[in-house]
Amino acid sequence: MQRRRACRLKSDDSLRLIVLEETVTEDGKLCCITVEDDIGELVQDLLAVGYGSKDFQKGNICVWSVKNLEFPERVYNLNSAVTSIDFSTLSPNFLAVGLYNGAIAVYNIRSDKDKVVVDSRDSAGKHGAPVWQLKWILKDRGTTEDKGEVIVSSSADGRVSQWSIRKGLEYIDLMRLKRTNTIEQSLKKKNEKKSDALISRLAAGMCFDFHPSEGNTYLVGTEEGLIHRCSCSYNEQFLETYKDHKGTLYSLLWSPFDEDVFISCSSDWTIRLWTLEKTESILTLQSSSKAVIEIDWSPTSHSLLCAITEHQIEIWNLCSSTLDPILSVKPEIRGKLTSVKFALNSEALLVGDSEGRVTVYLMRNIPASPTNIRLKNLLNNIQKNAEEEEGVVVETKELNDKNTDS
Repeated sequence: MQRRRACRLKSDDSLRLIVLEETVTEDGKLCCITVEDDIGELVQDLLAVGYGSKDFQKGNICVWSVKNLEFPERVYNLNSAVTSIDFSTLSPNFLAVGLYNGAIAVYNIRSDKDKVVVDSRDSAGKHGAPVWQLKWILKDRGTTEDKGEVIVSSSADGRVSQWSIRKGLEYIDLMRLKRTNTIEQSLKKKNEKKSDALISRLAAGMCFDFHPSEGNTYLVGTEEGLIHRCSCSYNEQFLETYKDHKGTLYSLLWSPFDEDVFISCSSDWTIRLWTLEKTESILTLQSSSKAVIEIDWSPTSHSLLCAITEHQIEIWNLCSSTLDPILSVKPEIRGKLTSVKFALNSEALLVGDSEGRVTVYLMRNIPASPTNIRLKNLLNNIQKNAEEEEGVVVETKELNDKNTDS
């Protein structure tokens, strides 16, 4: 049964909402969202939503068009929960899907048939654990300026893999995510079996993102709380490791406006902003003692970002405040929030929850960000001001201590 409704969320006019709801499984949990703003002659402004049953044995994909919010354009049924989805850039009718059982599949949404174009079920490189993220990545073809596209996936089996779809799904491993020495040593003390110890040497790859202009450079976040900067040219070692997080990484994104800046969120309750040359985060955002499940950059404002915990939606504007979000909303739902994305061509926020709903929040009266300052410079200024304020506090404390002693 499909239904749509529109209503006010709260007393101000900052957010309004539309709810997309599709009963695809009896206990369907919404797992992931992706958007495509240009699909050629087929249709424009598509929203693909991945679902999974609570036992992970069933999954579904619904593809919605903004031209028809009553019914999805396509519905695909799968034999495993969907964990990640992404539209192709060069061929936007192709939708790549990562599954809980470790498989990867590609669908052609232009076709009215629900058969997969290609999948990795019988591949020797099939992941042995859930595919937590996958993306289409543009790659150079030899020495020409022509670019092709591959699928890159990160999995709980500790591998970051690249897949070509020219002849079925052919794979190479870009990186095996070795655990840190400290964790390896603690695992060895537990006298694990040899096979278990072999598996445990690799850390689950939870999320990744490729550099906006350097196609061989990417970041990958792990269950250890580490962010590794890697190169497709070197699969034996990390170029750099960023270590400030104290819990599992859930989301990791380069800034669409400044390629020296990236952002991450974690189960340690924090959102952190980083610059490429520093291994310590330049700014930490925290508004609650809850894991931050997902984040996204605004496609139109360099200082605007969104985030979700299990029960709260947050909008942050770095130009306004780094202590608190400019907007914080707790939706009146029974389930938990699971996914968040900015719409590409409108002032809208797409939020998924564990009850299988996608809520489209139309944002109003959100303060605009200045366009005359680079994001990296903004972050450096914020950090400098924070250090100066900390210095004033320290000096004041020392002065008070001296006065007390005298």
